Amino acid sequence: MAAHGKIIDSINTAVADGQTPLFSFEFFPPKTDEGRENLYMRMDRMCALEPLFVDITWGAGGSTAESTMEICKYAQTYFGTNVLMHLTCTGMTETQLLDVLHKAKGVGIRNILALQGDAPKGKLDWLPTPGGCPHAVDLVRLIRKHFGAHFCIAVGGFPEGHPRSGGNLAHDVSFLKEKVPPLSSYTPPSIPRSSNPPALLRGSLGLPIQDVTPDQDDFPTPPSSASCQSL
Repeated sequence: MAAHGKIIDSINTAVADGQTPLFSFEFFPPKTDEGRENLYMRMDRMCALEPLFVDITWGAGGSTAESTMEICKYAQTYFGTNVLMHLTCTGMTETQLLDVLHKAKGVGIRNILALQGDAPKGKLDWLPTPGGCPHAVDLVRLIRKHFGAHFCIAVGGFPEGHPRSGGNLAHDVSFLKEKVPPLSSYTPPSIPRSSNPPALLRGSLGLPIQDVTPDQDDFPTPPSSASCQSL
């Protein structure tokens, strides 16, 4: 599958051609140069399985910004696979977020997973950053305002409800719907605890929802513990 494209286009083409199930791999940026080299060797073997894309996580406050960007660039250049780069609101001002997005565009990244993010290390509660984006939907709007349709934007969904929602799925869906078209392109679950998103979630959005497959026996066994995701 062609690299440097929008994941939503790859999804639509594959579904139309009956090429399902689809899968992706998620990788976490290592803390050392040695760890990164080891990751590249594993990614090389795993990308040979032809995932739809790989996604690379983002550390709170941009703590892995350089590493995340480098891994995304490397994967597209040397493995020929599409990349979904995570980006979170945690500890980032709008200026910092835009700087990251301009750099992402500059290295050919076309896909962003826009998330609110976790609380910074050592903090119990998530608090908005002054001059930043209070919620993921604000980050989505920021991307669309400054970059138009350049990026395919994925947004997080919680199949069993957001941890802070009190179990009110309908309330959750009302917020999720703010992030769907024309703002975003598809929805992978932020916390993969359910293999079957409820009908309320699936039927209310009108865009692809990425299920997580807990049983990976249907896929070739990858040479690492990276998660497999079915689209």
